Amino acid sequence: MSFRDNLQHLRATRNMTQEQLAMLLGVSRQSVTKWEAEKSYPEMDKLIKICELFDVTLDDLVKGDLTNVEPAPETQRMPDGPATDVIGYDEHAQRYARGLSLGVGSIIAGVGLAQIVSAVCLAAGLSGSVADTMQLVMIVAGVAAGLMFLLPSTSDHARFKRVHPYVMDFYTEEEHRAHAHKQTMLTAVGIVVILAGVVVASLGDTGISVSLMAGPEDYGLSISIGESVFNGCFLLLVAIGVGIIVWAQTRHGLADVVAYNVDAAEELTEENIEFGDYDEKTLEHVRSIKSHKRLNRVKGGLDGIIILVGSIVGLVMLFMGLELFWVAWIVGGILCFISDLMVDLVWQARGRA
Repeated sequence: MSFRDNLQHLRATRNMTQEQLAMLLGVSRQSVTKWEAEKSYPEMDKLIKICELFDVTLDDLVKGDLTNVEPAPETQRMPDGPATDVIGYDEHAQRYARGLSLGVGSIIAGVGLAQIVSAVCLAAGLSGSVADTMQLVMIVAGVAAGLMFLLPSTSDHARFKRVHPYVMDFYTEEEHRAHAHKQTMLTAVGIVVILAGVVVASLGDTGISVSLMAGPEDYGLSISIGESVFNGCFLLLVAIGVGIIVWAQTRHGLADVVAYNVDAAEELTEENIEFGDYDEKTLEHVRSIKSHKRLNRVKGGLDGIIILVGSIVGLVMLFMGLELFWVAWIVGGILCFISDLMVDLVWQARGRA
C-alpha cells in the first residue's frame, strides 16, 4: 500500500480535510494535495508530525497498509459541521492587533508626555537644560515602550505565517459582518478622539492657561501651565485615537482569511498556485498581488522616505520650540497620498504604453 493511500485513509477516518491537515502540520494546502497525488513527498519532520498526529509508526505510514486500521479513540478527530479554529488563529489575530496598537500609541504618547514634562519643569523654575533632558528621556522611553510591543508582535506574526501558511476560513458570515461593523465603529471612535485632541490643542492657541497652587500660602509653589501642555494633551489623545484605529484596522484585516492566505502565497510560482486548488477568489487575489508587487514596493519606499523626513522635521521643530511642530506629520500624510496617486498614474500610463 502506498503512502498516499495511507494518508488519505487516515485523514478520512478523522473527518479531516486537506486544509485542516495542512494547518495542523504547518504546510500549505497544495503541499497536502501534492502528497496525495504522489507529485511530491513530505520531508522527514513532516512525516514525524503525521505519525504523532495519527498515532502510527513511520514504517506503517510509509510502507505498511493502514487502510483497514480503525483510529484509536484518543487520536485527534475533527468535529462535524462548520469549520473550526483548530490552530488558535483568532487568538493570534487579537494578540497581534493589540501589540501593534499599543506600540504605535506608546511612541506617540511618549512625545506628548515629553511636551508636558518639559513644560512642568520650566514652570517649576528648573533650568532649560533639565527640561530638555527630561523631554528627551520621555521621548526615548516612549519609543522604547513602543518597540517592546511592536517587535515581539511582528516577529510572532511572521513566525505564525511560516508555521501556518494556509488557514481555512472558519468565520461565519455573521462573524464577518460583526468584524466589519466593529471596525467601522472603532474607527469612528478613534477619529472622534483625535478631533477632541485638535480642540484641546486649539485651546493653547487662544492663550488660555491653567495655574496650579501647592503648599501653604507663604511657602506655596505656583505653576502656570500653558500652550505646551495643551499640545502634549493633544498628542496623548492622538495616541489613544490612533491606537484604537490601528487595532480596529488590523483586527478586521486579519478576519479576512482569504487575504491572509494570499499574503502567504505571494511567493508561490504559477504552477504551485494552479496545483494548489485554490478557490477562484484566492487565485484572483494572488495574481493581482503578484502583478502589483513591484508597484507596492515603489510606493512603500517613497512613503517611508516621506514619513522619515516628516518625523525628522517634526522633531526638529519640537526641539526648536515651534508651536506648530505637529503639522509636519499632517503634511507628511498628505504628501504620501499625493505620492501614491502620482505613482499609480505613472504606472497605469506605462502599462497602457
